[in-house]
Amino acid sequence: MRLYLSRSSASPSTSTSTRRVDLTNATSDYNLQVGEEAIINFTSVLNVLLRITTNSSRLYEMFIYSSSSTSSDYRILPNNTTYSSSFSWVGITWDSTSSTPSYIAENNTNAFKLRAYSLSVVYAIIDTTSRIIQGFSGYRATTGGVTRYSEFTSGWYSNLVDWTSLGTLIFGSSSTGHVLIRRLL
Repeated sequence: MRLYLSRSSASPSTSTSTRRVDLTNATSDYNLQVGEEAIINFTSVLNVLLRITTNSSRLYEMFIYSSSSTSSDYRILPNNTTYSSSFSWVGITWDSTSSTPSYIAENNTNAFKLRAYSLSVVYAIIDTTSRIIQGFSGYRATTGGVTRYSEFTSGWYSNLVDWTSLGTLIFGSSSTGHVLIRRLL
């Protein structure tokens, strides 16, 4: 695990710092502190272990950049496992070829679902207290010049299992890119 310290200056007399932790090759979960940011780089993989310890009172923001074409929505498996019929999901997508958005909703899924595929950039907020991941994504099809924008919310409605590991990010097919996760609370 590598640690980075970056500095930015808001004004000549004020500076802020963010501690960045490289979890690319981590072999166990890391307890990300408030204000810390984790980076995970990945190359030609189907899934990424997020390697972050969590509990029921945390808030994170997450950026996912994927330069590869994937074939289905991304999923996050809390605690690195699926839970049968324990999640619901809703999303809306705008397409550059249509003025009418499309709505999609599902109940009884087995993981969190993030509306993003093809060549994507995703931003999401992860709230472990309410067990909700919500966010938006921009992506484009690999052919035809079609671009899309989506908003989504996915909820884990069972409280029978503690959420102790942020989990595993699953792609629809082999992907290359980066994940940044910052703990807010």
